[in-house]
Amino acid sequence: MKLKTEVQTYFKPAKGPFTLIEQLVERAIDEGPEEKVKNRGDVAEGILGAAVAARFVKGEASISTDDVANILATFDKQKPTYYGRGGDEKKSMGKEKDWQVKRKDGTVDVVQLDIRLASVNFLDLMNLKKRGYLQDLFAAAAKYANSEAVVSESMKAAMDGVSSKILILSDGIGDQKGTKVDVRVFKDGKELSIGKISLKAGGTKQMGQIGKSWKAAQKGSRGIFDLFEGLFGVQLSGEMEEIYKKAIMSKSKPEMIKAVSYVYDHAVRQMAQMYNKDDPKEVGDFLRRLARGVRYEAVLEEEDVILVHLDAGDFKALDFSTIEDKFAKIGADLEVKYEPPKKLNFEKNVPYIRIYNKGERLVSIRPKIRDGGEFRHYVEKERGLVKLLKLANKTSGALKEDTLQPQVLDLGAKRRGELDESWLRMFGGAVKGILSRMFDGKTSPFSENNESSFSIKGTKSEIDKFSKALQGEKEYMLAYQKFGLESPAVVKSKYQLQQTIDDFTQETGIKWPIK
Repeated sequence: MKLKTEVQTYFKPAKGPFTLIEQLVERAIDEGPEEKVKNRGDVAEGILGAAVAARFVKGEASISTDDVANILATFDKQKPTYYGRGGDEKKSMGKEKDWQVKRKDGTVDVVQLDIRLASVNFLDLMNLKKRGYLQDLFAAAAKYANSEAVVSESMKAAMDGVSSKILILSDGIGDQKGTKVDVRVFKDGKELSIGKISLKAGGTKQMGQIGKSWKAAQKGSRGIFDLFEGLFGVQLSGEMEEIYKKAIMSKSKPEMIKAVSYVYDHAVRQMAQMYNKDDPKEVGDFLRRLARGVRYEAVLEEEDVILVHLDAGDFKALDFSTIEDKFAKIGADLEVKYEPPKKLNFEKNVPYIRIYNKGERLVSIRPKIRDGGEFRHYVEKERGLVKLLKLANKTSGALKEDTLQPQVLDLGAKRRGELDESWLRMFGGAVKGILSRMFDGKTSPFSENNESSFSIKGTKSEIDKFSKALQGEKEYMLAYQKFGLESPAVVKSKYQLQQTIDDFTQETGIKWPIK
């Protein structure tokens, strides 16, 4: 019996309550030289703006990544405006373009896209040779533009019987300290319900950050004292200040880690003394303060800001305007814990403060410390917070055409002579996305009914080796969680994983993207 030389299939991995994706996705993904695109996060602002513009131009039709690229292609013919200051006017630049869109009722809407970025990021956005390094962001932005919330606003504009001006402003050079809004959408000068978008791109969990100072040195700055007072109502003591500042002056990484660990630990102890978990009023007061503090880290003081996270060809939209109500429902189930540095840790041996809801992480606070004295404190969203605040991201049923196709992963790229740096970067992002969904516990990355699915193409042997490598990654991470890195069971699992990776590479000629 002859087998087909090419098969295309949707795998359905075994379901299970996997919980290690937070650690897994932080492992290095080898996606090609980073210098190819200087700052993917900033470039994503232009991509998302173009996707939203495409949505308003096309009205009720579904948009694709080609539509987003075509919107940007028109910018090549526009003259740039330079916004740089201090003698270097070309440091920042922007372009804008208008589209006259005739609606079915005879009205004509003007859709204007205005993109302003640092020049290096704007040039990366427009450079066709770098598009391979941005494919996942184009796909994610197109999916966001096809979501119910965005489609609803675009159809209102198309069917309101009034000629209007729609302005989409992607501003990466404006007030960087006073706002976290990256993309704004206006109709006749008034912001729409989707009009304030704070954008995150890639694997980052970061919401806010502060420098190494103790207290705010000037207006607009913050220190660790301000962070803990804002989030928890804790006022750190003078003793902590002395220990902290002395460690900073030493510029010794071990000393700084010890000092930060001391401050984190004692701050949590102080919280336990301040709030009585058996007193509903005290719990309520603490939750309100914490909710407002987390909201500030994510979107500052602005109302109605939606945080949109583009990653691995998909998106998540978080509504922080609901956070106080959501936290109030958590009640006494919320826990704040100090977790000391671990000998072997994916974040390189640093302390954490973790906020949990029934054992599931909501928020983490950690330092990032470098040799030489440079470090910052990060406030990061975790899976529990995403689940709590996530808006539905399903595609609108109002779209007339369905151009959304699963992302095709062709394992025969080497045989076809298509294996280059752009393909490898796409492959790395796709593997990351597949693993993320494998560890989700609710969605399958290969389900035919999942609009965020991946279609795997290749020979039967190529697909078999790919599936076994993914399974090996899962088993290794589960073993690590259960037994610890130095356990013989983990060493054995790692050896078996390496065998599956070697088999995959030998079969396909493709380097496995996870180190």
